[in-house]
Amino acid sequence: MNGKQKYRLGVLGSGKGSNFTAIADACAAGTVPAEVALVVSDVADAPILERARDRGLPAQFIPPGKFRTKLDDEAERAYIEALQKGPASIWWYWLVSCAY
Repeated sequence: MNGKQKYRLGVLGSGKGSNFTAIADACAAGTVPAEVALVVSDVADAPILERARDRGLPAQFIPPGKFRTKLDDEAERAYIEALQKGPASIWWYWLVSCAY
């Protein structure tokens, strides 16, 4: 990667989004050579989605499926589709919730 190219990040979270906010702030400040391209949550009313939308970022709820600790096949396909809609260089940063 050259000095001008930025990584594009996909963030998955299920809570308030405090880690997402720190990541997004560091990206905006140039401390982290990346930009947040997508925020996804398996909790429909997770504050992380609102925080992303407040920043003008794409935010998407994807139902987790029937398991609470892993994705079922349908949910996994939905996450892959969300990833494929973004650029090929999206990386996923997993935020682990205390609920798990």
